[in-house]
Amino acid sequence: MFREKGLTLPQFTVMELLYNRGEQTVQSIIDKVLSSSGNITVVVRNLEQMGLVSRRDNPDDGRSYLIGISPKGKALMDETFSVHMENLAEAFSKLTTEEKETVVGILKKLK
Repeated sequence: MFREKGLTLPQFTVMELLYNRGEQTVQSIIDKVLSSSGNITVVVRNLEQMGLVSRRDNPDDGRSYLIGISPKGKALMDETFSVHMENLAEAFSKLTTEEKETVVGILKKLK
């Protein structure tokens, strides 16, 4: 669904984080999506050029910015996030309870 809206997987991942958790610093985004700083910088810049996120000075640290979802980005996520969750639910429905627990355990280790 997000690809149909012109987003790459890394872009959607950043948008999902901002949509569900609110404003983040670039470093926080890097830590939470497990990506490199160079890649996230490009992703954020492209999302900003698309009008999907905004950047503002971080009042707690003058050396960094806070990245937030824009009204246009929120509208896009309102439209696509529920479909994404339905697709995930469908994919995970093929797993047994034990397999789901294994996946959750592995993901917790990555946290």
